Amino acid sequence: MRVRNLLAAGTVLAGLAGLCSARADDLQVNKWPDDVPCSALTNNNDGTYTLQQNVVFGSDDQAYTIAAGNVFSTTDEYKVWADKCGS
Repeated sequence: MRVRNLLAAGTVLAGLAGLCSARADDLQVNKWPDDVPCSALTNNNDGTYTLQQNVVFGSDDQAYTIAAGNVFSTTDEYKVWADKCGS
């Protein structure tokens, strides 16, 4: 795994709140990142994507939250969203 991918993975992990219950305004998805709608993302001028709201995924026993404001570039998430939402 490349160093940049490890750094990107570290950024995502830093955004995980883990083992928490979702708030009413959080976006719940079944599959991360595929089920995140384009409307929950901002495609920035530099080509990166920023989450506009918290996204919760996982099971009732182990739910994860990716916090709003996280920026994604050159990650697996980025690739899914670029294909889905355009770049």
